[in-house]
Amino acid sequence: SVLPESAQEIDTTKALLIKGSDANKKRFLEEYARHPTIHLATHASADTATNMHWIQFYPSGDEVINNRIYLPEIYQLNMNNAELIILSACESGTGQQAAGEGLISLSRAFLYAGTGGVISTSWKSEDKVSAYLMQKLHLHIREGLTVTKALQKAKQDLLADKTMDERFKQPSYWANFIYFGRIQSDVKNTTS
Repeated sequence: SVLPESAQEIDTTKALLIKGSDANKKRFLEEYARHPTIHLATHASADTATNMHWIQFYPSGDEVINNRIYLPEIYQLNMNNAELIILSACESGTGQQAAGEGLISLSRAFLYAGTGGVISTSWKSEDKVSAYLMQKLHLHIREGLTVTKALQKAKQDLLADKTMDERFKQPSYWANFIYFGRIQSDVKNTTS
């Protein structure tokens, strides 16, 4: 389904925005190694029954399934140049507990692949709230806050915003965004 607010999640004057049919798996695989911050505003699934977690890129006809990147593929990426991956997608931080391994999730796969940190979600997200939080997150990172402080400040901004519908201030709408990675992430003031 369409995420009408997703294109509003980043400031396009400060970032490379790839959307629509250009935002496909092939393009992601061509681009990801070039950018210190990668923001994916899309759909994801944490299928705990089959452990087939995936991130959806732009579908084109019968190619929907071919435009997903699956958990095993993420483990194979070289994400050493990525300081931060933002997975603004439902359930991107959830997964299956594996004995002796911990939580198997999309976040873990990106960390294993070498990224310094991941912002992901613990449950389903609301598109408008996600866009608001991500706009504020990027603003606060550009202001020089660490990723953890920027995410905290974005949530505080949402709660203090008098123009935001009161129902969106319930924790079920905003508390799902979490950070995994280095405590003091040195994210540069760039967004891709």
